Amino acid sequence: MPSTGQQAFQFGPFRLDGHRRSLTRDGVAVPLGGRALDILLELAMAAGETVSKSALLDRVWPGLIVEENNLQVHISALRKALGEGWIITVPGRGYRLAAARPLSDGPPLPERPSIAVLAFTNMSGDPDQEYFSDGIADDIITELSRIRWLFVIARNSSFAYKGRAVDLRQIGRELGVRYILEGSVRRSGGRVRVTAQLIEAETASHIWAERYDRGITEVFTVQDQITTAVTAAILPVVADAEQRRAMRKLPESLGAWEAYQRGLWHLARPTAENFRQARNFFERAIEVDPMFAPPYYRLAHLTIGEGAVYQSRTVPEIVSIAEPLARRAIEIDPDDADAQAVASAVSAWRGDWDAALARAEQAVRMSPNSVSAHRALGFCLLNFERYTDARNEFLACLRISSRDPLNWLIRLQLGTSYYYECDYETASDTLWQASRASPDEPEVYFCLAAALGQLGRTAEAQAALRHATNIVPGRAPTIVPRRRSEDLEHLLDGLRKAGWRG
Repeated sequence: MPSTGQQAFQFGPFRLDGHRRSLTRDGVAVPLGGRALDILLELAMAAGETVSKSALLDRVWPGLIVEENNLQVHISALRKALGEGWIITVPGRGYRLAAARPLSDGPPLPERPSIAVLAFTNMSGDPDQEYFSDGIADDIITELSRIRWLFVIARNSSFAYKGRAVDLRQIGRELGVRYILEGSVRRSGGRVRVTAQLIEAETASHIWAERYDRGITEVFTVQDQITTAVTAAILPVVADAEQRRAMRKLPESLGAWEAYQRGLWHLARPTAENFRQARNFFERAIEVDPMFAPPYYRLAHLTIGEGAVYQSRTVPEIVSIAEPLARRAIEIDPDDADAQAVASAVSAWRGDWDAALARAEQAVRMSPNSVSAHRALGFCLLNFERYTDARNEFLACLRISSRDPLNWLIRLQLGTSYYYECDYETASDTLWQASRASPDEPEVYFCLAAALGQLGRTAEAQAALRHATNIVPGRAPTIVPRRRSEDLEHLLDGLRKAGWRG
């Protein structure tokens, strides 16, 4: 390997990172073999000068006798990956790389997503309003710092760029972050307008932007509202970008975080094959980093899904497998709200509803922006007959992450809450929405069939019931835990009216 391969270089749309041994084009990974990457690094470090063939052979294959045609094969592969014009043949001498420039040194990017929140620009023309724009950015930093999977740069570092015209790509390199949040505040009379933009630092491309207009009655209340809105909006955007980034990488090159992201992608698409793939990726993440908590509780979540969706595990098996996984995640990181939320679900499956409710409430206190926490609390409140409170939690999930692939589950629980209250019309409408979001989830169709059965819409109810049983033949609608036997009997009553004979 090149002796100084820790440096990073930019040429055209390409970024070559010696530390991470990666090549990207506009932020998208370009797959390269190890020898080809070493050759490219040697050419980049030559700063536009020609590197002889013999020098490349000596540095890339040290101590080995290698035919020159091996070098030519890798040069051809590089030209195919880069396109013509970047690697120039100097007849009789060697090769050189056009237009490569070294990037300024900075800390290496952490594997997990990293973000810097810059000081928001005061556009009000009143220096006395500076405290308000600084306060919003400062509060966003505080809120983001509560997210366990996000690496957030401290205020003193990110605010150092205040008032300076600095290229965002340079800021990203100097701070070692993948994402940058910047914004502005304009306050006039009794109103304030805040704009915010989320930028992918490597390419300086915008991946999210929003504007917030508020009337000011109480400064700190408005500041809290905007902080909550911005934080809630950018978290799913970052999560989505991380999944897309992980899906572009070759499976054998995945680190713990990237393997975990691949597992999440499969977990959100409930089929038997996707569940199998999700389990493989979560186990790979644990193998790479045994002290990384999320794969443990996602494996517990997956185990519950295997039992709930496909009934491939009995309730005692679900508890015996999922409980130690959730416990291990909490041992590693007691402050992870999502781990507490999964532990709440495990307690519910064990039949300990008081413990389930306590853990869910604790998870929401830990992270008010955790969808998993609100979902767990809503499920518990639903089983404690607190239907309005449960719906508030489910609606909070949809508000926090409107694009979450698991929102079909939220709509299923919303529909179930209306069913328990005998509002079958609203229940069926909500469950139709859930079925459109996840057409292969049998529990949705069982509940929909029950609601339609109660409404006397027999033909539709029978169609929904057939769909449920066709997805997983022989599956019974009785495995999902319920605190009250009356709720289960209520569901079965609707299913019998739909034609179920179980």
